[in-house]
Amino acid sequence: MREVYCGTSGKLSTESLKTPQLIRVSFKFSAAMCLFSFFQPAWSSLQEQDLCHSAVIGVKQEKLGRLGIGVLDIETGATNYCRGTEHFPMQSVFKLPVAIAVLDHVDNGLYTLEQSITLQKEDLSVLYSPLAESFRGPEQSYTVKELLTRMIQDSDNTACDVLMHHIGGPKVVTETLKRHGIEDISVDRYERELQPEIFGLQPMKLGHAIDKARWERKKRSATGARAHKAFSAHISGDKRDTSTPQAMLDLLHKLYLGKLLTPSSTKFLLDTMAGTKTGTKRLRAALPAGSTLAHKTGTGPDLDGINSATNDVGIVTLPNGHRFAIVVFLTGSSLSEEDRESAICNVCRYVVNQTK
Repeated sequence: MREVYCGTSGKLSTESLKTPQLIRVSFKFSAAMCLFSFFQPAWSSLQEQDLCHSAVIGVKQEKLGRLGIGVLDIETGATNYCRGTEHFPMQSVFKLPVAIAVLDHVDNGLYTLEQSITLQKEDLSVLYSPLAESFRGPEQSYTVKELLTRMIQDSDNTACDVLMHHIGGPKVVTETLKRHGIEDISVDRYERELQPEIFGLQPMKLGHAIDKARWERKKRSATGARAHKAFSAHISGDKRDTSTPQAMLDLLHKLYLGKLLTPSSTKFLLDTMAGTKTGTKRLRAALPAGSTLAHKTGTGPDLDGINSATNDVGIVTLPNGHRFAIVVFLTGSSLSEEDRESAICNVCRYVVNQTK
C-alpha cells in the first residue's frame, strides 16, 4: 500500500480515508498550524504575473505559447492562477475525469474492479497504447482495475476508449463531473476520434479495426490548410475536450477531500495516480527527495513545430507535510519537448520554494 497523502504527521492513514469526518478534522488542525508558518504569507502574496513568469526561466519566452496554471494550498484553501478561466486542451489529462466516472459506476454497483472486460482487435488503438502492442490472439480479457491502472499510469488509449464506451461514452464523463458541481471540464470524444480530428482527418469509428500503416500515412499527409485550421481551433477556440485550470484544480481538490468517490475508490485512484510512469521531467522533477506526487500527464501532437499540449496536474505532499494541488497546461508552444517540460518543472519549483 502506497501512502501518498499527508496530514500534519505527513501521512493519512487507511482508517482516516474510511472516515471523511476525520479528514475534515485534520484539515482544520493543519490550517490552524499553518497560520504560524511562513507558508501562508508567501502564498497570499503570490501574483498571477509571478506564476506565469516562473515558467520561462531558462527557456525562450517568445516560444512558450499559452500557459495556464492553478495552485491550491490544501492546508488553507488559498488559490492562485495564471489564466485560470481560459480553456486549454487536456489531451491525456482527460483520463483522470474518465477514471472518476468509471469509479462512480463502481461505487453505484454497476461494475466491480475485478469485473472482466473482453477486448477484441477492433477495440485496439494505434494511437499510444502499450496494451495494443502486447495484444496477442483474437481477444484478451482484462479487469476494470487493470484497465484503469493502464489508463492512468501508462496513459493507454485503448484502455481509455474501452472504459468510456462501457460506461456510456464521453458525455457520461462530463455529466458525472457536473453532478458534482465541476464546470468547465468538457469530455467530448474518444481518443480515436479526437486525435485524427486535431489534424482535420476523419475520426476512427468504434468497433472497427484500425490499420496502423494507413493511419501513419494519413497523419504524415496532414499538412494542408484543412489540417492547420483544425489544429489552430484545437489549441485556441474549440472548447471540446478542454478544461480551465480553475476547473481542474476544483476536481483535484474534491477528489482529495473524498467528495467525488467513496473512500475506497478515492484511495484506489490516488494510489494509482501516485504510480504514474509518464512525465518524470515535469512536476516530479521539481520536488525535493521525500516528496510524493499523485498526477496525470497529457501530451499532444505537433504540427509544423507547434505543440498542441504539454500538461501535468496533480497533488503534491512535501517532506515537511505541506500539501498542494497544481495544474499546469501549456498549448501552442514552439519549444522543444525538453524545454516544455522544463517550463512545467519551473512552475512547480517556484511553488515549492514558496513553502520554505
